[in-house]
Amino acid sequence: MRAHGLAWLAVAVLAGGALGGCSAQIAQSAQSKACQAWADGADALQAKLAACSGTLKQGAHGDEREQAFAQRGEARRLLSDDKAAVADFDQALRLNPADPVALNGRGLAYLDDARPDLALADFNAAIRANPVDGDAFDNRGYFERTKGDYAAAIADQSHAIALEPTDALPWANRGYDYAGKRQWDSAIADFNDALRLASKYAYALEGRGQSERGKGDAKAALQDYQMALNDPHTDNALADAQAVVELSAAGDPEALNTRCWVRGVNNTELAEGLADCQRSLATRPNSAETLDSLALIYFRQGRFSDAVTQYTAALALDPAQTPSQYMLGVAKLRTGDKSGDADIAAATAADKTIAGTFAGYGLKP
Repeated sequence: MRAHGLAWLAVAVLAGGALGGCSAQIAQSAQSKACQAWADGADALQAKLAACSGTLKQGAHGDEREQAFAQRGEARRLLSDDKAAVADFDQALRLNPADPVALNGRGLAYLDDARPDLALADFNAAIRANPVDGDAFDNRGYFERTKGDYAAAIADQSHAIALEPTDALPWANRGYDYAGKRQWDSAIADFNDALRLASKYAYALEGRGQSERGKGDAKAALQDYQMALNDPHTDNALADAQAVVELSAAGDPEALNTRCWVRGVNNTELAEGLADCQRSLATRPNSAETLDSLALIYFRQGRFSDAVTQYTAALALDPAQTPSQYMLGVAKLRTGDKSGDADIAAATAADKTIAGTFAGYGLKP
C-alpha cells in the first residue's frame, strides 16, 4: 500500500474586494474551494480535478492559478495519471518554485513513473525550500527504503516524526524501515505509535501484522490482517486476505470467505473468488456472509439472476444483513426488476452510509 503524507493546502480566499453580488465571481470562489479541498476516493478526486480545471478555465491568476495547477496535479497523481500530474506540477512550479504540494507531489509521481533520480531531486528541493517540511523528509525516507538504504530512511523518517509527531504516516513508514532490517520489536513499537494516532490505519495494521509474523506470533499477525481488512478496498487488501488464509487453519471457511469477499470487492481474480466461496460453503453451507460474498462474485461476473438468488438466500438466513438487501436491489435492477428500488430504499433507511460504501467499490444502482 502506498500512503503519502502530503500536506493539503488550506482553502484559499479569492483576492479582491467584496463579492458584491457578482454571480460569476461567487461561482469561481466556490469552484476554487472545491479544487483545494481534501478529497479521497475516485469519485471525489474526479470532482476535485474538474473543479481545478474549471478554476483554470475561468481565468484564475496569481496564487489561485498556481495552486489550481498544484491541486489538479495532486488529484491526477492519486488517480494514477502520473504523466498528466507531472505536467500540472511543472506548471505550478514555474509559478512558485517552492510550492510544497507540487514538489512533493511531483517527486511521488516520478517515483510511481520509475524515475527515481528526478524524485530524489524534488524531495531534496522541497527540503531546501522548507527545512521544516516533515512530508518532504518522510517522502525522501520512503524513496531511500525503496533503494534498500534503511539507515538513511530511518534518519529521514525520525526527522519527520520530530517535525510532525502527531502524523501517523512517518511512524508507520519508520516501522517498515525497521521491518526491512528485521528489527521486529522496533518495527512493532513504531506501528503501535502510528495506531495510537490512527487506530484503524490499514497501512500500519498491515505492517504490524508483517512484523508479528516475522517474529513468529501468528495469532497476533492474523488479528492485525483481519483488522486491516475492515477496509477491503486498499491497495494491499488482496495480500492481506492471502495472509489471513495462510495464517488460518487449512480450509478455514471464514478465511476463505474473507478472500472471496476481497476479490469480489476489488473485481479481480473472480474465478478464484468463486472457488473460495464454494469451498467455504462446502464446510459451512448456511453462512449468510459467504452467500453474500458469492452473490457479489456473480454480480461482478454479470450473472445478475444468480446474484439475486444468492442475496435472497443470504437474507433468508439473516434478514438484518443490510448490505445484502442493498445489493439485492441493485442486482434486481440489473435484471429489469424494478422492485429493486424498494430494497435499496429499505437498506438506505437502515444505514444511510451504505450507498456511499458500495459506490466506493464501484457498485451503484
